[in-house]
Amino acid sequence: MDTEARERTSANLTLQWAQSDNVTHTFDFLYSELDRSAFGNGLQVPTQRDGFTDVIVSEYGTALAATKAASPIDGRFQVEGQKSEQIATGFNTLIYKDAWTFELDLAYSKADSVVHRGAYIPHIVNHTVDQSVMP
Repeated sequence: MDTEARERTSANLTLQWAQSDNVTHTFDFLYSELDRSAFGNGLQVPTQRDGFTDVIVSEYGTALAATKAASPIDGRFQVEGQKSEQIATGFNTLIYKDAWTFELDLAYSKADSVVHRGAYIPHIVNHTVDQSVMP
């Protein structure tokens, strides 16, 4: 079973100032943050060992069902998450002078992300069964 939660926080700001009919300045700012966390657990059957019987195979060679005896199973306990942050700013100036148009555009952006993962995969063995048994 896997669960995941996400939370995003954002802010956006734009300021514009017309110095005159021929000169306009614009400043913009964007901030975004994402927090993500996930948890998963379950069981998985290792397929790298012998011990499969009563295998049913499709016409395409895919295993559809089987019985697996005398083999451990694996547990799966996993946590992961991510925190990311982005910042973007810009400054723009537009100037009209006679038949000419001048434009200045400056921008800066930065993104950081930290990912964390952890997993615990224990072998779960029935100690009353001889694990070396192979059909």
